[in-house]
Amino acid sequence: MPPKAIPASFWRGGTSRGLLFRAEHLAPYSPQIRDRVILTALGSPDPAGRQISGLGGGVSSLSKAAIIGVPGEAADLQREFGRLPGVEWADKGTRDGQAWDVVYRFAQVGRRAKGRTSDIARMAESRERDRTASCGNMFTAVSIAALSIPLLPYTTIFTRARSLPRSKQDPDAPIMFPLSILSASNGAVMRARVPIDPLTLQVWEPPAGQGVEIAGVPGKDEPGVMVEMPLDAASGRGGLVTGSARDTVRLEDGTEVVVSIVTSGLPNIFVPVSSLLAAAQTSFADGQTPPTLTPDLLALPASTLSSNSSLCHFLEQIRTSAARQFGLPLSLASPKITLVGTIPEAGYATTSGTTVSHEEADLLVRAISSGDWHATIPGTTLGALNIGMGTEGTVIHDVVAARRVQNSAQSRNVDDDDVVTIRAGHAAGVAESSVRFGKDGKPEAVAMVRTAREIMRGEVLVPERIFSE
Repeated sequence: MPPKAIPASFWRGGTSRGLLFRAEHLAPYSPQIRDRVILTALGSPDPAGRQISGLGGGVSSLSKAAIIGVPGEAADLQREFGRLPGVEWADKGTRDGQAWDVVYRFAQVGRRAKGRTSDIARMAESRERDRTASCGNMFTAVSIAALSIPLLPYTTIFTRARSLPRSKQDPDAPIMFPLSILSASNGAVMRARVPIDPLTLQVWEPPAGQGVEIAGVPGKDEPGVMVEMPLDAASGRGGLVTGSARDTVRLEDGTEVVVSIVTSGLPNIFVPVSSLLAAAQTSFADGQTPPTLTPDLLALPASTLSSNSSLCHFLEQIRTSAARQFGLPLSLASPKITLVGTIPEAGYATTSGTTVSHEEADLLVRAISSGDWHATIPGTTLGALNIGMGTEGTVIHDVVAARRVQNSAQSRNVDDDDVVTIRAGHAAGVAESSVRFGKDGKPEAVAMVRTAREIMRGEVLVPERIFSE
């Protein structure tokens, strides 16, 4: 029988890429079939990890999907065929005085069903798709899709736009349209400000070369979306998952690794290179082959890091051990693990051929996302890194150059809100974000500017066999 055509759009969001489905288009199927539709569309599972038969890009940052819609969309179909994933109150549209315009249900899709270095990692990836995490990069795509598809009724867009301030000096300047979007996986209401044309109320298109540039994405032609992720005081612990600025992870062989576990919507384990080097000497002291570790580890190309199976296995041991020790939900995408260290005095070369000098960034990071060395830095990791920089006692705070630490600490005033900005050097360049700390010293929101672009809008062809229970 001929394949079924499922409407979808294909997007780049920040430094990630993925498929967006409308809730109304997947709601008519059972939860099991919905999962199979998403997996098949992206080409998973693929034993070679290439996702050659789908739209996935063969790495975690290019293998994502989301179901989006307005609150209550396809409610009758959800009652008949099963509720869409996420918190059970996602479609109510309001909770505890907060309202949202869009429901965002994110899925991280695994590339293969087996072949990873850890039994736990293999178990996680065999699930093939993970809905327990969220993605700040794809959130940017969702925020633009809300207005370009559009998801919101035109009357809502028109009424809200009328109340927004406009430039008297330049009547054609874009206005910043506010959106509230529920991340259904964790129940966080995230906010975005999308530039729109004041006359057409369409997403603003900047003149060629006059848009926003972000590291890891070529060109400077897209509008910048201000993304704000409220932290809800990170469950009252100021972003510290365990309540401590630093923790000691104990591996099965007794090796101890000093880390900081910080969240901005997703737990992130930050490991300083110095701690990794010390732990490796202990862990591999019994004659095993140690991973090739040097102080300039973070400046190495991703291909070199990926080919170091001992290093990858060692980091996965730290990640899974931390999850067990501190009771963190363990999945393909969460918790994430990131190495942090200082910028080399001579700077370092990026994947685009440029050089980041010692003065251009506060620290150097290399993140692992769903088993892959990330080409840049995940948005939720950048936010957590930013919180860690502004929190005394974390390994991140210690790694950052002393002058930046002193400046941040001195600028903190108990009578005023404090904004701490971080410049994180990564494989492709430098990413920047800011965290607002309240009067009690706890983080309140992470803000960063990201871009997104719709690449394709149409239908994904899914074989008829996928729809057989």
